[in-house]
Formats: sequence, structure tokens, C-alpha cells
Amino acid sequence: MIFSSDVALLGVNLRDGQVFPLADLLKERGVHLVFHPGHMDDPEIVHRYAGAVTCPKPVDTYPLETALIAPETADA
Repeated sequence: MIFSSDVALLGVNLRDGQVFPLADLLKERGVHLVFHPGHMDDPEIVHRYAGAVTCPKPVDTYPLETALIAPETADA
């Protein structure tokens, strides 16, 4: 099955490692990235993924909704 996505909501620290290999692949495919980290330094994500949005935990729902609905207009 082939699918495409406009935006991806990604945790950072996963049970089996970090999400960065998947984020790299999605970035190459032009998918807007929204990171939802619990314990990650925001500047590191911004530096590595220019244009990505971060909504750290605990999250204010408005910026998260904006990032998911209209990622191109969300604050990076």
C-alpha cells in the first residue's frame, strides 16, 4: 500500500530509540514535521529540521492544532 501525508506529529524519544531516522525520511519526502517532545532541547530540533514546528509537553492545544491543520502557517 502506498500512502502520502502532508504533516506528521512525532514524539522524539521512543521506546526503541529516537524518531530522527523517520523524521529524516519524511523531511526528504516533503512532509511538514511537528515535534511533540517531552525531554528534548527545542533549539536542537529547530537547527536540524528548519521549518519544523515544536509543541513541547505539556502542550497548549492551540499551537498544536494550528501546526496540524495549517503547518505552513504555524510558527516554527
